[in-house]
Amino acid sequence: MSPATDKPQTDTTLAALAVLERFATKDFDSVDALLDTTDPKELLMGLLDVSRMLTGMLARATDARHDEVIVHVRGTILGLIHDGQLGTGLVPVK
Repeated sequence: MSPATDKPQTDTTLAALAVLERFATKDFDSVDALLDTTDPKELLMGLLDVSRMLTGMLARATDARHDEVIVHVRGTILGLIHDGQLGTGLVPVK
């Protein structure tokens, strides 16, 4: 791919990272602004790209297989949802 064709993917990946960072710091006004100015389909693709990168990094860092990391992360998230702790600051939402 040429640098010109890489730019849209790079832009959406950076937008996804910005959304995640702003969400983590609870800067919801910035999250809203990013969501309003980024094509939803492109943002979703960026979030998927970031997810793949982070999963790959975690697999390499822990010397685990990629599918093992996915199973662990999925189980952790489902556990947080089940316990009512997935939300702002991991405060119970029950």
